[in-house]
Amino acid sequence: MITEVLDKMLVEFGKGENTEFVVSPNNYDILSNELFDECPIGELEYKGLKIVKMDGIEENKIYLR
Repeated sequence: MITEVLDKMLVEFGKGENTEFVVSPNNYDILSNELFDECPIGELEYKGLKIVKMDGIEENKIYLR
């Protein structure tokens, strides 16, 4: 599950005031299903952090910014 990866990233890198996850479109679709949340504007939320879908990111990549 991708949410497990997000949890590990939060433990390793921490959470700042404006921290968000940037994911590939493929990962965004998978997360939408995992979180049972469909959002047409391209943003989900997980543990208070925004998850932003960004075109041009290598398939299956996740970034924390």
